[in-house]
Amino acid sequence: MDHIDFTVGKEKGFFAFMGKVNSRGRIALISHNDLDGIASAKVANEVLHADFIRFIDYVDLNEVLVEELRGNRVTRVIFTDLSIESPEVIRRIERFADILIIDHHPPKADLNSRHTVYLNAQGYCSSYLCYYLFFKVQDISYLDWIVASACLSDWLYLNSERWLKETYKRYKVAFSNDPEKIKKGKIWDLQMNLSLFLIYFKDNIDKAYYLIGQHMEDVDSLKVYSQEVFNEITQSLRLFEKEKTKIRGGYFWELHSRFPIKELVLNILCARNKETTFIIAERRGNFYRFSARRLDGKISAADILRVLTQGFVGASAGGHKSAAGGHVMLQDADKFIEQIKKF
Repeated sequence: MDHIDFTVGKEKGFFAFMGKVNSRGRIALISHNDLDGIASAKVANEVLHADFIRFIDYVDLNEVLVEELRGNRVTRVIFTDLSIESPEVIRRIERFADILIIDHHPPKADLNSRHTVYLNAQGYCSSYLCYYLFFKVQDISYLDWIVASACLSDWLYLNSERWLKETYKRYKVAFSNDPEKIKKGKIWDLQMNLSLFLIYFKDNIDKAYYLIGQHMEDVDSLKVYSQEVFNEITQSLRLFEKEKTKIRGGYFWELHSRFPIKELVLNILCARNKETTFIIAERRGNFYRFSARRLDGKISAADILRVLTQGFVGASAGGHKSAAGGHVMLQDADKFIEQIKKF
């Protein structure tokens, strides 16, 4: 593996942390609940053997988590693939534990301190950063397949291309960094299987983590779950063609699915037609949630949603020019749909 120049932090901090990680107390491993987060945890825990593992979303980095860690008498906390939005959460944990953070999201601040080691590098997926670091402590080469899958899932493979080529070669797969050609072959199919599998277990990621084995061949047994999600996506695409509503520059559709597949359906539709605006909504919890895509850059998806949500109490909308999301309160769903139809 080529040397990584970390944007924040230095490798010596990692080795200093690892030198005392098992010296006393309990270890907690906290990671993101997507494929990169799962892969990061798989890699890190081969070395750490944590007493406490938890998969969370970014909003779950809060006081509830702090108290949970304190209540479990944790003295070492490792965060992987989590963007730290609130440095105050880290400072509260520092009162009873030492912390290691390995991440690839744009850093909000340098969190390094006497009790925290923060390593951040841009252009890599977090699981690759974990693999790069923990490999220097223990041979974990047998997990290269899940790290390669995460690189593809996050579309962050150019900086680690040399290593990825070697990994592909090991599994007798031809490598190409072309965005279209890379979506073919054993590794791409593997990450799709894993991604759909994690959608199936979205509400029980802990179980999903333990079902994923150490070897690529183990993933074959997960297809019984991923196939259900794949079938749901296929059926949803058929329903979209039957039920879609024409709006200015594109289409609106309300999705009904037992799985959170809205983003995947949108991505498939956009790949087929980059010059069309797609808005897909669904009723989940107390909110009417929606996402918008427009890939040709002629219209801003974020601007569209900001206009559509004006005047709705408790509404939210934002994102990027090509992809955006938001919500209104569930009781305002019908009114919002009428707003879209007039758009």
